[in-house]
Amino acid sequence: GSKFDEAKLRWMSGDYLRRLPIDAFVDAGRPFVAEVVPPAAFDPRHRGLLHNAFACYQQRVELLSELPDKLAWIFAPAVVPDDGARKKLDGQPEAGAWLTAYAELLAQSALPPSFPADRAAADEAIGLPTQPEVAAAEPEGLLSPRQLEAQARAFCEERGIKFGQFVHPVRAALTGTTRGPGLFDCLFLLGRDTAVARLRAQV
Repeated sequence: GSKFDEAKLRWMSGDYLRRLPIDAFVDAGRPFVAEVVPPAAFDPRHRGLLHNAFACYQQRVELLSELPDKLAWIFAPAVVPDDGARKKLDGQPEAGAWLTAYAELLAQSALPPSFPADRAAADEAIGLPTQPEVAAAEPEGLLSPRQLEAQARAFCEERGIKFGQFVHPVRAALTGTTRGPGLFDCLFLLGRDTAVARLRAQV
């Protein structure tokens, strides 16, 4: 009467991965992401970025083999929106104008630099994923995900844009998908130059 229950095995695998210290999770995942994460990203100065990137998905995967699809957008030279993301972009006729204006705002904002620039100070100051219910110190001279959200809400209010309609095309342009960590965690991970370039590229 024995039964091989693959669903339970996957759940057990996910539970094991969720319990790993972040250093161990990054080290375990490294062989699986070799094709989507540049070798330079494993230089010690980028350890904080990898911690934040992997941490955003540690609660979202059951198998290490899921990580390449999850992390590819962070280090890709560019992203091509999938079908769901394309619908979000095409479903808002004014999205191009929003993305253009938002890109200009971000270009003047105190976002961390983009990989491969050294952004260790930013990733040591801000740990991801953001926990909305947990109070956190906001470092001076650097926009945290919480502050990025406040900035975006003010941007939308000034232009009469519904925030819920704004975030979907922005996420689609930045990540190429409709799923993943919080939008402003994604924005923080990408850094200023990459985020601005992706928004402009979609326009």
